[in-house]
Amino acid sequence: MKQPEDEVFLIIPLDTIQDELYAFDLRGRELLNSKVESNEELDAFRLTAIGWIKSGGDIFARSFNIERNRFANIYSSGVADKIQINGNLQTRDFDQIQTLINNKLYYKSRAEILLVISDVVVNPKILDLQRRNKYTIKEKSMLLLEKLFDAYPTGWYYSIDEIFKGNGVKLGRREEDFAIADILERDGLIEKNDFGRLEVRLTTAGAIELEELSAASTESDYENINKTKEELSKIIVELKDKLNELGFGNEIIYNELQEMKEIFPTLNKKTWGQLVKGKIVDMVVGKVLSADAAKFVYEHITGSALHIPLLGK
Repeated sequence: MKQPEDEVFLIIPLDTIQDELYAFDLRGRELLNSKVESNEELDAFRLTAIGWIKSGGDIFARSFNIERNRFANIYSSGVADKIQINGNLQTRDFDQIQTLINNKLYYKSRAEILLVISDVVVNPKILDLQRRNKYTIKEKSMLLLEKLFDAYPTGWYYSIDEIFKGNGVKLGRREEDFAIADILERDGLIEKNDFGRLEVRLTTAGAIELEELSAASTESDYENINKTKEELSKIIVELKDKLNELGFGNEIIYNELQEMKEIFPTLNKKTWGQLVKGKIVDMVVGKVLSADAAKFVYEHITGSALHIPLLGK
């Protein structure tokens, strides 16, 4: 489905921006460990901090089709009172500059995690947006829970509107997001914050529920694998062409798929399904395959969805 002209999406691979943000994060933590002993050193530190802050904004601006996008806006949060229009820090106080650096690290992380859980932004070509536009309330609720599960380790609250927007889900009527949140909160799966706009996070009980659902669905998914070796061969060829078209083509991926196809007749469904999942996750960890491409491959081979929680650096 064609991407809406006003929608934000990445114009570089997700791995590339994550690598840049990782380097940005490391540099910021180095700055936090800095010490100054003179006004000259303070001035030099201040200029370095300005350059570092601008570099983060540049990453979020040039990585998307629209420079002034919501991820860049998140990164920019909380600094307007400390930076002039020309980008120069108003303060020369060392502790305030350190506080500002911490501020940028926090909002960088919030923007990055929201990006990672936004399917439409990361790779809209793989999604069936028409299908997502027709999601039932139950499907919307489950998608919200799955995305909050991916972000669960942070313990932060996230905007329901941003999650739905980033995943191609449209609300059916006014305040439907509040109704969904109320139901999930009543069931003990999420909790809402008390700061104006609707933001939520998964509870520990909710995380346990998602883990149990994932384990149960995986077991049944293996039993649904019902393909011949010839059908797998055809699927693998189609996958290779599609991954090349989407820019994910890689001989390592193709060779791994061929190997899994060859041993398919020698294993039972569950063992083979676990092997496929393990191989694909390993390729994501090794950065041979992106998480989105991995889900795409797994779904086409097994007919089931693959859930990969956020992977740390």
